[in-house]
Amino acid sequence: MKLMEVLAGQVLEALASGAELTLVESAIGLLNSAKWRSQAAELLSRLGQLVGTDGARVAVAGAVVAMLQLGGAVPHLSALVCGLARGASSDAARLAAAEAIAAAGEGGHIAVGSDEVLEAVALLARGAASDAVRAALCRSLRGVAACGVKYGRVALRRLIDALVAIGEAAESDDVREMVAGVFAAVTEGDLDLEERISIARDDVWNTLEAMGRRGEGDGVKEAVCRAIAGVSHAFNLDVNRDESADTALAAYRVMRMLVDFGEALPAAGRDG
Repeated sequence: MKLMEVLAGQVLEALASGAELTLVESAIGLLNSAKWRSQAAELLSRLGQLVGTDGARVAVAGAVVAMLQLGGAVPHLSALVCGLARGASSDAARLAAAEAIAAAGEGGHIAVGSDEVLEAVALLARGAASDAVRAALCRSLRGVAACGVKYGRVALRRLIDALVAIGEAAESDDVREMVAGVFAAVTEGDLDLEERISIARDDVWNTLEAMGRRGEGDGVKEAVCRAIAGVSHAFNLDVNRDESADTALAAYRVMRMLVDFGEALPAAGRDG
């Protein structure tokens, strides 16, 4: 008990002096030592539960990425990266959490298509202040769309929420093209009619139109057109439904954008 009191006092002294980030960084550094290396994965997971500042989140997320890149496994990884995402309040912390989620997803260590992880991704997307964060999130979502997962209704809504948030705020053609590519890939998946209709939301049409008009290169415009075709497929399937793709104002603006694209093509090669 005496030892724990001494240790607790030292922790409080570190917190009182504002040295909690140094404390976390030092602890992460010790994980590579011979004494702690065999327990590094388990201790990193527990350390992640203690972080309270963005600086500490960045340190823990960076250690997670490094460990995964070396082929290691981190216990309770999904809960760890989601916790890092939920607490992030700066873009540096959002970027670190997004990169940890992307690394974990690409390595097959977590199910990025789960409700919990997609909720964290959507949260990061709404708060992102830079395309670096948005690009890292797109890496995660691109993996979800490519794996042919069968989405639940909640997971699909969160996935679309994240894409809308990223697409609306995207500052570069690279990110816009990534978002459009994920939209297209999602609509090519195994979706039932109601799921397809749920994607054809006004905010989706608005985002696709904004990305198409803001995009400068042919690549992003082509990607947006493919995404529009995929989203519109819901209406092609539902011949008995009162709704149609051209009744909503948002969808009408998308059609006007496509007309503008067509009119901007050179006279030769309009059918390309």
